[in-house]
Amino acid sequence: MDLTQTVEQLVHELLRSMAAADIPSPQVLFILEDSRAADRYLDHFVTLKQAGIGHDLLLLDGETSGWLGTQCIECTGAGKCIAIDEFAPAPVELPQRYAAIAVPELDLDQASRILHGLKGSVISELVHAALLIRKPVFLPLDGSGISRTNRRTLQVTALPPGYDKRYRTMLRELQEVGVQLAPLNQFAEQIIATVLPEKTVSSQEQDSLVGSVFGGKLLTAAEAGRLLSRRKGGVLSVARGTLISPLARDVLKEHKAELRIVEEVSNDVSR
Repeated sequence: MDLTQTVEQLVHELLRSMAAADIPSPQVLFILEDSRAADRYLDHFVTLKQAGIGHDLLLLDGETSGWLGTQCIECTGAGKCIAIDEFAPAPVELPQRYAAIAVPELDLDQASRILHGLKGSVISELVHAALLIRKPVFLPLDGSGISRTNRRTLQVTALPPGYDKRYRTMLRELQEVGVQLAPLNQFAEQIIATVLPEKTVSSQEQDSLVGSVFGGKLLTAAEAGRLLSRRKGGVLSVARGTLISPLARDVLKEHKAELRIVEEVSNDVSR
C-alpha cells in the first residue's frame, strides 16, 4: 500500500468517525393528550429509534397548556406573560427544533382550529406554525375524532354520523393545506419515509440493482454528478456504510434524485 492509499484510508476512517459523532439524529415531537397515552405508541417510538430518529413528548394537561419535559408550554394571548416558566418556548417556536410534528390523536375541535388557522390551543398554534415553515405534520387518518377526555367522561367511542362526516371532510381539507395523514399502525413508517428519505431497498430490489450500485467508501459531489448523468431514472444506489459528502447530497437534491441504501453488493460502479 503506497502513501496515497494510506492517507486516503485514514481520511475515510476519520470522516466515518466524525459522521457518527457530530451529526445529530433528527427529532420528532409527539403531542399527546396526557401521559397515559404514551404507552399506546411505545412500538412507534421503538421503530423510530431503530431508524435513528429520536422523539420528544409534549403531554397536554388541557387545550391551552402542556408539559415538554420540565417546561410548561402555554398558548399565548396578546400581552400575556408566562409566570410559571419564563424560559419555556411558546408553541409557535417549537417546530423550529424538530424535523416533524406528530399528533396521533386529533378531535373535531382541534381539526377545525387547525384548518381555519385559529389560535387558542397548543395544538392549533404549534401545527399552524409548523405548516408555515414547511415542517412535516402527521395526523391520524383513522382517528375517532373524539378527545380522550370526552371518551372517558361521556363513554362514547364514535362521533354521530353528521359530525363524523364533517370530521372526515376536514381531514381531506387538512391534507390539501399540507398535513400528512397516516393510519395509526403506520405512523412511524410514514415518519421515517419522510424524515429519512434514504430508502433501504428489499432483497428483491437489490437483485435488479447489482452492477449499478456505488460501492466506494466515499461518494463525492463529482462522483454523484457523474453517476446521475449515466442514469435515466432519478435513483442513485449506494452500499450501506458509504460516506456521502454534504456537497453530494446537494447534487442529489439538484437532480431531484432518490438515494437508496443497499445492504450488500457484489459488483459496484466505482470500479
